[in-house]
Amino acid sequence: MTPLLAASVTGHTHIVEHLISVEYGLVTRQQRIDALELLGATYVDKRRDMVGALALWKRAMDDRFPADGSEPIPKPKDVPRIEAYDFAVEPSDVQQLEEILADPDAMRMQALVIRERILGPAHPDTSYYVRYRGAVYADAGRFARCRQLWHHALDMQRAVLPPLSPLTQSSLYSFAELFSYMLAERARPPLRGRIVPPVTIDDVEPVFTKALSEIDRGMELLECSKLSIDREQTLTTLQRVLVISLHLATVMARLLSEPECTEEVSRRIHKAVYSLVKLDIKAFFVPLSPDCVFKICVNNAKD
Repeated sequence: MTPLLAASVTGHTHIVEHLISVEYGLVTRQQRIDALELLGATYVDKRRDMVGALALWKRAMDDRFPADGSEPIPKPKDVPRIEAYDFAVEPSDVQQLEEILADPDAMRMQALVIRERILGPAHPDTSYYVRYRGAVYADAGRFARCRQLWHHALDMQRAVLPPLSPLTQSSLYSFAELFSYMLAERARPPLRGRIVPPVTIDDVEPVFTKALSEIDRGMELLECSKLSIDREQTLTTLQRVLVISLHLATVMARLLSEPECTEEVSRRIHKAVYSLVKLDIKAFFVPLSPDCVFKICVNNAKD
């Protein structure tokens, strides 16, 4: 990452302004545009300054289509629309920019789209702000939007990060905590009319499947680790993901006691837990039978 983009990511406006205004061609026109657009995204998510973000995006748009007749630099057209971002499309002119100012959600999605396009999915800030926006939605009671954004962040992390990455672990753990919170809130009287939707097997199972896939990747990494220090580190991280998977299995076990639990849901829960046992993690000294794992999950669910 260049110093210019680093300043844009962290919101150091004075550094950005200095670097893009220095003579002798220190930065290219495309670099200046990216810096202004990325700084605008930082204004939205970090400073919560929608008006300031719009002003920066307008400056970038003016740079893309200069009045002096220079060659225009239109926005990329081959950027895929992402469902987690409400299929948001970046504005192609100033008028479209001004229209989204009236919709705060649209501004927030623009910030996520711009950041992912400029920084790419491998940059930690890309997934961080996607998770942050999901957490804000969860605080507002919009749990479906939260899960949607968190799934996108998790998919990005698993696609570009090595197995058992701390960032991937954190995303999986956030899901487990969210489901536990929703189950706990459902058992309490509604607070100020806020109703927490029920947790379903359709919510938990996709996360559980991704956690098991991460364990599987970790086991492959363990087999390739020849140095003892590498094996020890891999074992530690593998154990953490295993604990998170057991946490998710506990959440699914709690669904068995729900009145809405059908025979089909029960079958899916048992099948999911068996998938964890079937991984056959030999790195641990005490192997557990399927019945033992399921009893642990059920007992924890009762607690």
